[in-house]
Amino acid sequence: MQSLNSRGRRDWMKQAAACAAALCAPMARAANPPAWPAKPVSLIVPFPAGGPIDALMRALAHALSAPGNASVVVLNQPGASGTLGPTTMARAAADGATLAVITPSVFRLPHVQKVGYDPLKDFSYIAGLTSFAYAVSVSAESRWKSLAEVVAHAKANPGRLNVAVVGTGLGYIATHHWQKKAGISVNPVSFKGGADAMVALLGGHVDLMFEAGWGAMAQAGKVRLLAAADTQRLPGWPDLPTMAELGYDVSVQSVIGIAGPKNMDPALVTAIQDAVLRASGDEKYQRALATESMPSRPMNAREYTDYAVRQFAAERDNARELGLANQ
Repeated sequence: MQSLNSRGRRDWMKQAAACAAALCAPMARAANPPAWPAKPVSLIVPFPAGGPIDALMRALAHALSAPGNASVVVLNQPGASGTLGPTTMARAAADGATLAVITPSVFRLPHVQKVGYDPLKDFSYIAGLTSFAYAVSVSAESRWKSLAEVVAHAKANPGRLNVAVVGTGLGYIATHHWQKKAGISVNPVSFKGGADAMVALLGGHVDLMFEAGWGAMAQAGKVRLLAAADTQRLPGWPDLPTMAELGYDVSVQSVIGIAGPKNMDPALVTAIQDAVLRASGDEKYQRALATESMPSRPMNAREYTDYAVRQFAAERDNARELGLANQ
């Protein structure tokens, strides 16, 4: 979402390149890749059961538990803004039997508070799968039909437009960048989770929402979408313009993927990567994506590792710009 400031950029990029090389280089030397782990695999989902990511990962786990593979069991471990599960996974044996879903907060939180992991040292990145679809949305009862109308209102009423976001996460950051680029001043209202933010939006307690998790409500006609904070138009919503198309270069990088503990055999990483990417084509999994209007954006291990390095750097810059950095 945001590039590094010039100060310290050169040293940081050298460090990032070294980390990426350390994570990726062994993959090129792998030979005779082992089969899928012989014992049951635990896939830790860092959210409560019943949510969209839980449903998505249960569909993936079902596809992965194919004949010839050991079963994959989803374990829900919410907490610490989606980082408790990955922290638990990082302490497991590097045998592929414990994996975790990685969300964007894994790269943001180390710059904001003390955490029990290092995203560049403690994980073996296996595969990227999809991303949260962030958008500016209003209630279907709202008088606003376009983002231009919202911006005009915000300019006429500085600081009075209430925008629902989750904590100080990606929606909060995106709102900050949007108001800078639009020349407006809005009031971000932070909620503990997306469900709470949606309730506030539908109840008229906030004016709009800049978050993910709107899919089901938009499909039900309860929410009106005004713009997508993505690099391209979202599947299922071809008429919804991106913020860049409307003149605001704001996009949210929010890849969701799977990782294992550090020091996994590169050949094992490749074997699991291949199985995960094959399973992502499963019909039930694809239906779960469509339900939440989430794009299918597969990444192999090398691509996902490169993303992790870039996103960790970008989140450090965001935390400093917003005054959230812990150092």
